[in-house]
Amino acid sequence: MKGVGKMKKYMSELIGTFMLVFIGSGTYVLAGNMVGQLGVALAYSLALIGIYSAFGRVSGAHINPAVTLGALVSKRITVLDSIYYIVAQLVGAVLGAIAVYLIAIGKPEYELSFGLGQNGIGANTLGSYSLTAAIIFELIATFLFVYIFLSATSSYLKNVRCNRTRHNAGIGIGLFFGAAYIMGLQVSGASLNPARSFGPAFLVGFVEKTAWTDLWVFILFPVIGGLLAGLVYNLLHKTTDDEIIDEIEEIEVIEIIEE
Repeated sequence: MKGVGKMKKYMSELIGTFMLVFIGSGTYVLAGNMVGQLGVALAYSLALIGIYSAFGRVSGAHINPAVTLGALVSKRITVLDSIYYIVAQLVGAVLGAIAVYLIAIGKPEYELSFGLGQNGIGANTLGSYSLTAAIIFELIATFLFVYIFLSATSSYLKNVRCNRTRHNAGIGIGLFFGAAYIMGLQVSGASLNPARSFGPAFLVGFVEKTAWTDLWVFILFPVIGGLLAGLVYNLLHKTTDDEIIDEIEEIEVIEIIEE
């Protein structure tokens, strides 16, 4: 039974990451010209809110290796589970990119070389920003995103008495990602998520090698940002979380005695 429970978590991460790439990259590729930058950002935001609502209570809805590594540093997940989470996320991202591609080729003039919303640097960005600019953005934006994720999904939010707050966590997570996407789309394509970058780049790289050669930026620096967020979260929040948990437990004990 324990193995079945873990498999549910891994499948949730796979499906959740599939959904993120399918909706986010799909909107960029299939409807980007119509909805524009704000529309794509909204698609990502709404997708994240929905994904967290669906899988937050199953796996934590990380759907992002940077978040998983931040959770590992903050001791919310084991090393073994984090490995399986990340593998599931990468597989889900590739499957999501494949699904978008299969729809995109329904338009005769589409070619894989046109892209699947993959990230890029320099001439491969919408704004032709430098490598340094992309690194700075991805590092800081991912740090902030993972920090917000860890804070919003703090252990006390999972208590049965905090259902409303738990659901609000998904809204905060989704809105922040959308805001960061708007800011960084011209700079780097706004990754904040190594899996989201890996899926589209994996496919596009077969016909456009820069998708692969640029990918290291969107793996390395979001990972560093996620790890730093976990460390800072531990420094600022760990004691507070423990105090809140103790307070909740005391309230429950008092209510049991009164009953």
